[in-house]
This record gives sequence, structure tokens and C-alpha cells, in this order.
Amino acid sequence: MWDRFRLLGTDEAKSQYQKARNTCASTLRKARKLYEEKIVRESIECPKRLYSYINQRTKRRRNVPSLWGDSTATSLVEDDFGKAQVFSKYFSDIYTIETPFSPVHENPPTQALDSVTIKELDVFGLLVKLDIGKSTGPDELHPRLLNELANFVANPLSVCFNLSVTQGRLPKDWKNAIVSPVFKTGTKHKPENYRPISLTSVVVKILEKIIRKELLKYLDENRILSEKQHGFRTGYSCLTNLLVARESWCALKDQKLPIDVAYIDFSKAFDKVPHNRLLYKLRNVGIGGNLLMWIKDFLVGRQQRVRVNSKLSSWETVLSGVPQGTVLGPVLFLLYVNDLPRLLSSSVLLYADDVKIWRAIQSKGDSLELQNDLKRLSEWSQTWQLPINTSKCIVMHIGHQGTDTYTMNNTELPIVQAHNDLGVIVSQDLKTTAPCRAIAAKGFRTLWSIRRAFRHLDAKTFLTLYTVFVRPKLEYCIQAANPCLKKDSELLEGVQRTATRLIPGIAKLPYGTRLTKLNLFPLSYRRIGGDLIIVFKLLNDKFAPDMPSFFLSSKTENLRGHSKKVHKPRTNYLSADYRLSHRIINEWNSLPQHVVETPSVDSFKRKLDQLRDHHCQD
Repeated sequence: MWDRFRLLGTDEAKSQYQKARNTCASTLRKARKLYEEKIVRESIECPKRLYSYINQRTKRRRNVPSLWGDSTATSLVEDDFGKAQVFSKYFSDIYTIETPFSPVHENPPTQALDSVTIKELDVFGLLVKLDIGKSTGPDELHPRLLNELANFVANPLSVCFNLSVTQGRLPKDWKNAIVSPVFKTGTKHKPENYRPISLTSVVVKILEKIIRKELLKYLDENRILSEKQHGFRTGYSCLTNLLVARESWCALKDQKLPIDVAYIDFSKAFDKVPHNRLLYKLRNVGIGGNLLMWIKDFLVGRQQRVRVNSKLSSWETVLSGVPQGTVLGPVLFLLYVNDLPRLLSSSVLLYADDVKIWRAIQSKGDSLELQNDLKRLSEWSQTWQLPINTSKCIVMHIGHQGTDTYTMNNTELPIVQAHNDLGVIVSQDLKTTAPCRAIAAKGFRTLWSIRRAFRHLDAKTFLTLYTVFVRPKLEYCIQAANPCLKKDSELLEGVQRTATRLIPGIAKLPYGTRLTKLNLFPLSYRRIGGDLIIVFKLLNDKFAPDMPSFFLSSKTENLRGHSKKVHKPRTNYLSADYRLSHRIINEWNSLPQHVVETPSVDSFKRKLDQLRDHHCQD
């Protein structure tokens, strides 16, 4: 039409061209809108679908860039096969060559777990719950195939699984892995800044899940795992770890006691666990028989190759470690470091391999004792061949400008004013301005990425994208970084305020009206609700065992209000907003009886929402 119009130059040709152009543009807009709606629907079940689309639209590079082959290399490796080989060599070089060690003869455990029986019904239940959007493993058995044939394969798989456990052996193909290098921090051109995540057989993961369930049941029933370990356990999380630490630090600071905290970084911890030492520790907690034989075979004789885009490296034998990306790996690692807290006299918390140790410093003797704990930890790491990366270990003086210095392995640890603790910035004054700024910045980055990628942002599409991808970033562990100052609260609210302005038709309405139309609540309301949910869980034993001590039952016989009131202690020098156990007491004690007596967390959330709706209407 354009060529015809240019050739003829008549009004009729121009009109025909404009009509065709407008029709084409309208069709493209409708198709784009339908496609974006499809992306949003699919992203709820498969988030990587959205991220892939955003990266494509914003032209972000997610591929592995060129790499330095090693410290002596003079040029970068550019091709994908070469990169895969670089990663494969690096991941192979970090393995531990286990040295002989003299086991300590401990008292035999009074309990034991020698075997696991695999039931067909359990296998079937896991097959029908498979995520069909996941990738295949090295055996190329797709989860969709296993899911759709669950009725037919559950029985033969359960037979194979029972044979595997009884004989203490796994087929070779079940021990192969395709490794994806996942970037951590630092420069992207160095292979040491990537961690290996193993893509293993979907079939063996089903067996791992059943064994993991029985293993955790045994560990929980016999209270084997340390309460100081908050990683990969029901009732424990990054949030519980951060809350326990913050409560302790705030309580000490409220007494005007200075605190020294040491953050310890293990070097490639999951990949360096020596197998014989791990098996020794498993025996010491009562794991034996066919199950121990099976775990040993699960660990040894593994092979892996690295994939960069479509190129695969050559196969390499895995000499140590619990494979990252497997189901059993994290539990085995928890058992390997389980004895560590008992060695230390100072307070300690772990989240898998993330360790922090702290002590109130009232005299020089306290500093010396903390230093002794660091020495004990260093000796433990040498005995069990789990090296500490002293270049990433730091010390933070909370509540004072300390002059004490600490060392590990003859290296003085640097002193910092703030530290990223499990994804939340912790500053030495325990104020929450720094973490709130970081959280808001992350929320804005995600929001603008979505805005650049989606042209047609109606209310329905916005709500899905915002509530699934933006708001969780604003609320990640927020109870451990709850804004204490109005400006910090407004900074977080500003992300939601900006987000609601992006929707055509309501952008110029007042913020409160926009929230009503979108059926959203202010983030400050949601934070109060989150605090209340934590209190409910704590008082009903839904969280870590050492957390209910946050709250004491009220001793007053007040006929008004509910029967589960908690005592509000007095704060001396620290604002009550700094601590969950202080800031939420009034709100909890003012709840109606029928809300606090609800039997489950889900019903408690529903009743809180009803109260919140009623409050907003008022």
C-alpha cells in the first residue's frame, strides 16, 4: 500500500494506505496485549517465563560472558564450549582430597535408622505433583512424561526404589549431573564467582524426597539437629535466624552492653565436604544399615559435566561434596556441621554454611573468649576439612566503636559498619534506614523492568505482576528490618505508590482511592499483619523452638480482651520499634478472642483480612 501510494500519489491511494496501516497497528496491539496476558498467566506457575521475557524485551545479557581460563591466562575464553571447559576444570579443582583422620570413639546412639521402605502410594503422590515445566536431567526423562504416566509407572518405580535402597546401590545414570554455573557476586569474568547447581535425574529426585522425609522425621523425633541451625528445616528460615539474632542484640543494647559479632564464611562448603568424614558423622547419629550404604553410593562415583548454553564440557568425576541441586544434599550438609555450635561458648546461629557468632563485651575477658571461639572454629574447620575463607570473614561492633580486633588463621578480620546478613542489611546501630533503602531500590528495579517490558498494563495484569514479583521483594524478611522511622516507612510505601500510578485510568486518583480500586492495602498494614502472624505462630509452636521465649504471658487478670495476651516489657534505651517482641504487643493484645483462638495459620490470616477490611471501611 505504501509503495502504491508513493507511485500514484492520489487521495484514494493515501486513504487506502492509512486504513491498512491503522488496521495493522490495531491488530499488532491486540496481539501484543494477548501475548503479554499469556506471559503473565504462565509466569504464575513458571516465574522464569516472565524473567526470560523481561530480559528479552530489555536486552539484558543473562548469558555467561567471556571468562579468564586461570590466573595465568593472557586472554579471555569466548566460545561456549571453552567456557564450559573452564568451569568444569575450576569446579573439579576445588574438590577436597580427603586426608586420614582418627575418629573419636563416641557412645553408640540409642536410636537408629537403618532402612527406608518405599510405598507405591508415596511415589504416585510425588509423580502427580511434579512440576511439568522443569527441565529433564541427564537421562532425558521429562517430568511431564512421568507426571502424565503416573498411574502406570508408580508401581515399577517403587519396586526399583526398594531394590536400590535394599541393595544400597544406585544405577550409574542416577548419579550423573549436568551442572549450570550460577553467578554469585563480583566480576562475571572469573569462574570462582559462580556456584555449581546440579541438574540430576527427575526419577532419583523422587526417591530422594522420600528418603529425605524419613530422615528429617527421624532427626526431629530424636532432636538430633541443633536448634542453632535454621537452614532447610520446617519451622526455621532466614527470617527466624534474623529475628533471633536481632532480639538478642536489641536486648543487650537496651542494657547498654556492647556486642561484637563475627560473620564466618566457609569456602565452597557444599562442594568440599569429605565423604568419609560425613559418613562417620551419619553413623554417630544412628544412620546405618542399608540406608547408610545407599547414601554412600549416592555420594561416591558421581560424574558431572558443565553446560553453557547448548555446549557441554567433558565428564569429570566428583571427588567430594554434597551435590547442590539435589534433594538430599542440604540435609547431609546440616548433619556435617551439626556439632559445630556445641564447641562454642558464645552465642551462635547458622543458616546452612552461613555462621555468625556474637558476645556481649563487658570486659577484656569477653573479647578473649570470643577470640577463643574463633580459634575453636578454625580448628574444627581444619579437622573436618571444611576451609574458612578468611578474606570474606568480618567483625561488626554493635552499639559501640570497639577497639578489639579478632583473627582467624593468623589473619586479622576487617571491621565493618554494616553487613548483608542473609539478604538483609544489618548496621552496627541496628537502625533500619540502610536495609529499607536497599529494599526500596530492589523493588523499584523490578518495577521498572516490568514497566519497560509490558506496554499494556491494565489493572488485572498489574495486580498479578506486582503481587507476584514486586511486593515480595518489599516484604522479604521485613519483620527483621521493620522501618523504625516514618521516612523509612514512606520510602517503602513509595514503591507501591509509584506502581499504582502506572495503571491507565486511575493514575491521577488519590493513593488511597487507587488502593481501594485495586483491592490493595498499604504496606504498613501488611507489615502489622505479618508481625501478628509471627506472634500467632510463635505462641502455637509453629516456629523454631527457641523463639516462643520472645513473649511472656500476661500476668494481669483483665476481663477485657482475649485470654492469650502477652506481657509488654519496658524498654530502657532502645525504641520499642526495633524489636518484634515489643512493637507488636499492643496490636496483639487488642485482637478479638475469636481471632486468636483460630485453629490454623490460614484461618488466622483470613480473620485478620476481615478485620483489616472492616478497619479500612471505617
